[in-house]
Amino acid sequence: LGRIYLERLNYKDAVSSFKAAVNRDRKNGFYYYDLAMALFKAERYSEAVICFEKSILINNRIPNRHFSLGLGLMKVSEYERAADSFRRAYEIEPNNKKYKRFLKRIETKISSKSLN
Repeated sequence: LGRIYLERLNYKDAVSSFKAAVNRDRKNGFYYYDLAMALFKAERYSEAVICFEKSILINNRIPNRHFSLGLGLMKVSEYERAADSFRRAYEIEPNNKKYKRFLKRIETKISSKSLN
């Protein structure tokens, strides 16, 4: 049901639906990831970061979870941590050009900030 709400851009109901799923099964990383995505789409980035982290704690071998965490961390201006997340996604899936592109982009942003 939460995914239907997401598709319809109804983020409030998507968040509620995924929260209910998480409450039913707190060991399901997919539920935390789905909740995180709904929170991210609703521009509730700090909450999304927490849920992405929980999904990674349950299973840290899914690269898209690290990548999405990196996107959330960028939104809350935690660039070093975002770079770590993009790096981890790229380590798990080294042929993914998107992961490599975002990693390079954030590393450039970090290095330009350190020059200022």
